[in-house]
Amino acid sequence: MFQPVALLDAATFLLAAMAFTLIRVSEPAPRPAETRRWSAQAAEGIRFPRHDRFSDAWRGPGLRRSAIGA
Repeated sequence: MFQPVALLDAATFLLAAMAFTLIRVSEPAPRPAETRRWSAQAAEGIRFPRHDRFSDAWRGPGLRRSAIGA
């Protein structure tokens, strides 16, 4: 009636489900986000690539045009 492969598949699924219930993870509570105006956040996002010494993306016309157009 049942295929042996189906029984094996069901057994491994149950074994994995039981193993996941044994995993305990402790994480610190996230810090509350500081509330700022959206315009200040947008200005910071535009300033970041200009002042990031590893980013050459802002110097090209593509990112600058899309940031100004948005």
